[in-house]
Amino acid sequence: MVHRVVTVLSPGVNPFDLAVSCEVFGLRRPELGVEWYEHRLAGVVRPVLVNGGWTLDSPFGLEALDDADTVIVPACPHQPPGAMIDALRAAYDRGARMVSFCGGAFALAAAGILDGRKATTHWMDTDDLARRYPKVQVEPDVLYVDEGQVLTSAGTASGIDLALHIVRLDYGPEIANQVARRMVTAAHREGGQSQFAFTPVPVPSYSDALGSVMDWMFEHPRRARHGPPARAAGRDEPADLRPTVCRGDRHHSAAVAHPPANSSRSRPAAGHHAAGRGDRESGRVRDSGQPAPALPPGDIDDARRVSPAGPAAELTPMSSTGRRVVVRPTRPQEALRTRPP
Repeated sequence: MVHRVVTVLSPGVNPFDLAVSCEVFGLRRPELGVEWYEHRLAGVVRPVLVNGGWTLDSPFGLEALDDADTVIVPACPHQPPGAMIDALRAAYDRGARMVSFCGGAFALAAAGILDGRKATTHWMDTDDLARRYPKVQVEPDVLYVDEGQVLTSAGTASGIDLALHIVRLDYGPEIANQVARRMVTAAHREGGQSQFAFTPVPVPSYSDALGSVMDWMFEHPRRARHGPPARAAGRDEPADLRPTVCRGDRHHSAAVAHPPANSSRSRPAAGHHAAGRGDRESGRVRDSGQPAPALPPGDIDDARRVSPAGPAAELTPMSSTGRRVVVRPTRPQEALRTRPP
């Protein structure tokens, strides 16, 4: 028997959460070789005004919840209509699986469905949910909560994680992985991980100086180990820089920047490389404190030709201060692979 999923649309429904429900449960997927869900949109009113200024009309109203196997409530205003609350409660009492994405948890809480249960919502709204509904055990730092008949997700993209989790419960991990692959998204993220990582990003005070060094190195890969011409003296710039050349395919990872010894931030582990433009923006380089002599250009291969015996000689690209910047290449086995940030 086909499993019927009904997504409830109330005025002000969030279009992203609505789209996640339609994408995962509403698209036909004949390539999977299984009987897929039947998906319906049920409007509290018709047409429904969607958050963002457009309307959506559905052939189904709240009566569609009467025979739903799974009911999904996308994010909506925190004061749901009374008719919606009654329909949700009736579906729950009948045994339907109840799911909320993001702020949809407020509608489930208003219907008493979350009383005595663990639940989550968008991190910006967890305090409000706990204040309005003290009987709910709010989990502020997770992606989603699976309480059996009742499942709740945190904000926005975590709705995808919960939807794929439901597919995994119903069809197994292989089918869920195929759905994730078609959606071009991660196949699985544990629900218990934090909603976000709060890592302060420093103001790039020295980005211009570091950027000019990296630009020169990228434009002159065969001369990079001998350094660019000396520059005029300027302000002091603290830092430490490690370039990496990956497999000779002209894709260069940007430098690793280590904070000064007196920095309040923890130092990264040895060999920890950051990729992309972020390191060029961080602009932290360690100044040796000595004037830099002009060095002749060399005719050497890139980091792939460094002897396996160990690191090559120090490099001496110049900062805008005219001082020598100490730069050491990675070992060749590190240069032949890309490291995660």
